[in-house]
Amino acid sequence: MKKIIFALICLATLPQAAIQAATIEVPPVILNSKQEEKKAVRGAILEAIVNILPSKPIEANPHVIQPGTDVQIQVIVKNTGDAPSAPGSLFARFRLPENFKKTVNDVVYNSEHITIPSIDPGKTLEITFRAEHLTPSLLEFVRADWGMRQYQAVLRIDGQDYVLGHGSLTFSCYYYPTTPQEEPTSVPVAPKKS
Repeated sequence: MKKIIFALICLATLPQAAIQAATIEVPPVILNSKQEEKKAVRGAILEAIVNILPSKPIEANPHVIQPGTDVQIQVIVKNTGDAPSAPGSLFARFRLPENFKKTVNDVVYNSEHITIPSIDPGKTLEITFRAEHLTPSLLEFVRADWGMRQYQAVLRIDGQDYVLGHGSLTFSCYYYPTTPQEEPTSVPVAPKKS
């Protein structure tokens, strides 16, 4: 108790200027930074949802994928920026992510390239690729690191590749598509019309 009284007496005798000098001002924190970030975005920002669809759905459960059957890739691209994107070609591939890439030839599947026009801000474009991909047996899925691979939506503009989103598979008795991950990516802006 004596220590508390002594501390209170010491605090009461400190000059006001010393207390103010010890005070630190912290700037306010913006809790909803995603909305503020989107407002600050300038240019064309494209992101894609990659859906993995069974070519021949099972009647009892149409969302699962039977191992050793074909799948189709559907990509939904959205421009979340404030400028139209440059036109390019869109394709899907199945490969290891960049940070896990083991070899130069780690791509297992490439779809056809589809030319897409400029996408205006707030607009979406939905594409289902014709090229099907044969899923492996469960043994091959584990042995060849298929669980680490992902279907990527890739936009090629002037020879530069931009990954816009990805989806992957997980399994138990069937393959199950995981939740698609969008990757907001800044891409070249469409040239201004004169």
